[in-house]
Amino acid sequence: MATSKTNQWIIIGAHFDSVKNSPGANDNATGVALVYAVAEYISTLEVRKYNLQIVFFDQEERRFKGSKAYAKQLLENKVNVVSVHTIDQLGWDEDGDRGIELEVPTDQIRDQYSKVAGEYNYTFPIQISDVTSTDHRSFRQLGFAATGITEEYKNGDTTPHYHRSTDTYETVNFAYLTTITEYVQKVFEDMMK
Repeated sequence: MATSKTNQWIIIGAHFDSVKNSPGANDNATGVALVYAVAEYISTLEVRKYNLQIVFFDQEERRFKGSKAYAKQLLENKVNVVSVHTIDQLGWDEDGDRGIELEVPTDQIRDQYSKVAGEYNYTFPIQISDVTSTDHRSFRQLGFAATGITEEYKNGDTTPHYHRSTDTYETVNFAYLTTITEYVQKVFEDMMK
């Protein structure tokens, strides 16, 4: 919860489902792990300007059923949402550049991520992509400011284990996941000021 009275919310989430015969270590246990880490980090801050909702979606792999239902509920309940950030696949970095993609961010969200990267000297590339094939789409379709955060899916540095039986713990680049987790924690800390 926020440390001062407000009805404004920031939402961070990830889907926890996978496809048949795929363990889902990168798609999307990495996203779930990052969301947990951000939640724990934010809970330690002395000042939180916004309320924070942590959400885990089922059935992303089945036309975003979980995130669609949740976004619809937010709209029906007239929840005052500042922004939504969904995490999907952050465990692959073959070229070692630590790059990420922000999927269809609003200008404000893009500027927030860029500002924090500069302030904390994160020098990895932040690509802006037009990918709409994950949970952030459900929120944008209902008018919420939303973005997806992922490894370089459109830029071509994405796991070859996608939806395969080889999407296992052993194929996850934990150093990369740690760097991006720490970065997203700082983005959320900055938003909470």
